[in-house]
Amino acid sequence: MKKDPRAAIFIDTTPRARLIILQKIHQGPRVSRAHPGRTGSSMAHIVIDRDRCKGCCFCIEFCPRNLIRVSREHNRIGYFPAEFIEEERERCTGCKTCAVMCPDTAIEVYK
Repeated sequence: MKKDPRAAIFIDTTPRARLIILQKIHQGPRVSRAHPGRTGSSMAHIVIDRDRCKGCCFCIEFCPRNLIRVSREHNRIGYFPAEFIEEERERCTGCKTCAVMCPDTAIEVYK
């Protein structure tokens, strides 16, 4: 386990930890089949709770399609949260990697 002395985040890089992360990706977190505000579209997308996000950037790092970026505006806590790039929403596959990696459970995946 690596400990960054500047942060309160511990990253376990052992092979066992990597296996657990991959298993969680395949199991998936919270996934809803229908988003209340969506009509007529069957494409996957994510919703990031801006006020819950602390800007750790794990979702940005692990998104296989690079569909998440850091917001230019801070949230009410003072962090710059992640935001989904709406212009490229059709490229989202709903793989749930971002939601699994989020330590703050600030991401919901919709398919």
